[in-house]
Parts: sequence; structure tokens; C-alpha cells
Amino acid sequence: MPDAPGAWLVYDLGSLVLAVPPEFRAAADAVAAVSATGVAGVLAALHSSGVADGAPFAVLDTTADGFHVALRGPATVSAGADTLTGLGAESWLERVLPGASVARLTVPGGEWTFTPVVAAGPVAAPVVAHPVVAAPAVVAPPTLLTPPAPLFEESTDITEIPDLEFSAPPPPALDADAAGLGEHDGGTVLVGDLPARPADDQTVVVDEIARLRAGRSAGIAPPVAAAPVLPPAPKVSLELPDGSREPLDAVVLVGRAPSAPAGVLRSRLVRLEGDGDISRNHARVSLDGDTVVVTDLGSRNGTIVRIPGRAPQKLREGEPTPVLVDTVIDFGGGVELSIRES
Repeated sequence: MPDAPGAWLVYDLGSLVLAVPPEFRAAADAVAAVSATGVAGVLAALHSSGVADGAPFAVLDTTADGFHVALRGPATVSAGADTLTGLGAESWLERVLPGASVARLTVPGGEWTFTPVVAAGPVAAPVVAHPVVAAPAVVAPPTLLTPPAPLFEESTDITEIPDLEFSAPPPPALDADAAGLGEHDGGTVLVGDLPARPADDQTVVVDEIARLRAGRSAGIAPPVAAAPVLPPAPKVSLELPDGSREPLDAVVLVGRAPSAPAGVLRSRLVRLEGDGDISRNHARVSLDGDTVVVTDLGSRNGTIVRIPGRAPQKLREGEPTPVLVDTVIDFGGGVELSIRES
């Protein structure tokens, strides 16, 4: 049966599930091929593939403690009393749902349920998916899960339209005598060789034609307009309390003793000295396309950003927040970092 129009593609990556719209299938295949692990690892792979730059997606990671979810666009996850949706999130919505026994993922074209993996010694058993609607269960990675079958058969009747022939009108004839050129001397000048002129100027200058013919006879090619050179995109960095800077060419994890989660291929760890106001893994700073986003990672005392021209804003736990250059990130206890243009 053909897929329903617009139905999302759902990938099983072991204990983790990735869902994207069908137009991003090539990028999602690339993410599945690198065997990224953890939500952070998949988000990094999505960003490198161009999917995370404004495109909708859903990532659901099942662990022995519950579920780790990242959503953007029309995707919903329900677990216990919690229901999360990616609609309306400024960048994307990211939450950890501990203690949930079942999670239901709903995306355009399908709905699936998942249970956390069961720990067996140091190795976790693979996740088992139970489809709510008529859809195959999640199997070994990187299998592409098909959405539920539609309730109707698609018509196979095709009405053939006969081929139509179109002919362009002939170009206007050039009156050589009227132009003062006399008999044709074989030196053809293409219209594309002529310099650009205003749309309302319909006059072809005889001297310009003669000059181009003379140059063609001497082996001189007509001038070619140089392609415009675009300025490079501005680079940004994170200014630390001692005045040094960390470039934002990778995910930067900030805290009292930060550690990179499994699956993050490129990350920088920034350790902050301070009192109990700073959590072990306090916040994450990264790029989403050309936009800097700051995410509070469930810190004990929270994270405040002071964006130029706006009132101070306390970040919501797990929700990436876009900021501007010269934004100050306040971790409490007088410890602050700043976003700077390199």
C-alpha cells in the first residue's frame, strides 16, 4: 500500500527513535548510518546534515530511568500525566521524563508506543515498540518504520494526456541594409555577447556589433561578468570569566564538572569555579544554523540570560532559547559568560 501523503518517516536506532518528514529522508538516512547515540548525538548529527536548521523532527530515547525527548513541529509525546508537543517552540523542546513506563509518539501519519529498556547487568536490552495503530513494530536499527496503512485504496486509473507540440514564434528578421551592414560577412555575434542594457532600450548599436566582431576575429573572448563574492558568515565565541574565548564550532557544555553525554561527537567542556549555585552539568551553548541557542540542563538554581535591549529572562529547563551577540549568561554566584562575535 502506498504511504499516506505527508506521513513522517520513523527510524529505529536501537534504544532511540528518530522521526522526520519525508522530504528529509536522505539526511535522516545519513544520521542512521553514523549510528549516533543519545538525544544529543542525534541532534548533533541532524545539525551537520542540515535537518535541524528549522526543520521539524522528533527524537525519543528510551533508558532504564524513563525517556529523553526532543521535539520540533507537529510531533507529540505522551508519557503518564505529561504531554509534550514541538509546536510553538522557539528552537526545539527537550525534556527528560523519568519514571514513565510507557511513552506514545504521535507524528503526521502514525502513532507508536514505547517502553523503557530493561537493564540486564551492565548492558541494556534493546527497546521494543508496540504500535498503537496498524503499523509494524520497531525492529533492529537502522530499519525505517512504515506508517500505518491508509483506510482506502489509492486509485490506479491514469488518464493519458496526448503529447502536444508547441512551436516558438520565429525571431524578427534583421534588415542588414537598414542597419548599414551590407552583405553578411560570416562574423556572427550572439545576442548573449552584447552588454546588458535597460529593458526599454531596443536599439542595437552598430559600432558595438563591429567591435565584438573584430574582437572575435582576433581571438578575444567577450567579457564575462564576475560572480559576486558573498561575505563569510560571522563567527561567534563564548567569553569566559577570565577573558579567554571558546569558539562555538561545537557544542559547549558548561558546569561545575561537566561531562559529554554518549553520542556527542564534537563537544567542548567548560568548567566553572563557584559555590553551590553552579550545577555539575548546568547549561549547553550551541549553534542552530547561524543562531546561538542556550539550554538550561536542569540546573538547581537555574540560568538567566540578559539579551541586549530586553529584560533578563530565566530559561525554562530543557528548552533551547535563541540569543544575540553580546548576550550575558548568568549562572549565579557572580559567574557570567558572554556571547561575542569573533
